[in-house]
Amino acid sequence: MSFHPNDVARRARMSSWALITGFVLLVGAFFKTQVIQNRQYVMQSQENRLRPIPLPAPRGIIYDRHGEVIAENLPAYSVSITSPNVDSPRTE
Repeated sequence: MSFHPNDVARRARMSSWALITGFVLLVGAFFKTQVIQNRQYVMQSQENRLRPIPLPAPRGIIYDRHGEVIAENLPAYSVSITSPNVDSPRTE
């Protein structure tokens, strides 16, 4: 490897051009993704939303150490009536 000033300057120019070329390629790829292919990614993001899927939580019967039932499953219903506006309930 020679350290002649002309060789050092030539290697510096070549590495500068390589870095500039790589930077231009990256900027071009970012531009293509963000501007040109924008509609494709917008559509993909609209279709790729999280959807909640309710999963029932299976519970089991809980026994103590003597085999007696401590807690078991029983169906229960909760009904409530709420006023449309808490500040002004209807008076009838």
